[in-house]
Amino acid sequence: AREAAAAEAAAAREAEERAFLELLARQPLTPESVWPHVRAALADEPAYQALDPARRRELFAVVMRGVAEAASPLGGASTSALGSSDGGEPRPGAPLDLSRIETLRQEQARLRAEYGEMERKLREMERLMRERETRPKTGGGGGASASAAATKELKDGMLFSFDEDTIADMAASTGQINGVHREQVRRSR
Repeated sequence: AREAAAAEAAAAREAEERAFLELLARQPLTPESVWPHVRAALADEPAYQALDPARRRELFAVVMRGVAEAASPLGGASTSALGSSDGGEPRPGAPLDLSRIETLRQEQARLRAEYGEMERKLREMERLMRERETRPKTGGGGGASASAAATKELKDGMLFSFDEDTIADMAASTGQINGVHREQVRRSR
């Protein structure tokens, strides 16, 4: 009978913690959220009142680690999202929110793939820039023809050279920007 009562109490405590975690999940938490502000917003909620202050604070810290991890560049899902108070191993008896862990893992995989794609695009851009820099300049008479390249020297002595393709690209981009601007001005009148 005593074991049944202990199991029943543990189940009730777990239900109270789950209700509090669900309450936190409905809050607009960001990595900058702080306990005093969140606590004030939740003070009248039965799920908040059901837990002792120390356990509420612990669960808030667990949730905030998950929020911070989800907001990080790689979205890393570490064991801190499993219910650890120190960022290491999960505490015995702490509720494991497996759906949250799976959500964090999926977010981590998505962000890693996104990062990999951005890195691939960056490498491709670098390769194209190197090719463009090493491409021989085309010029009419072999001399420093103004039609072959435009050169701009800044006050600090830096020298920039633009080939005809780059100049044409810049002119086209400028034309598009000016066209969009003219259209916006026309619409605003």
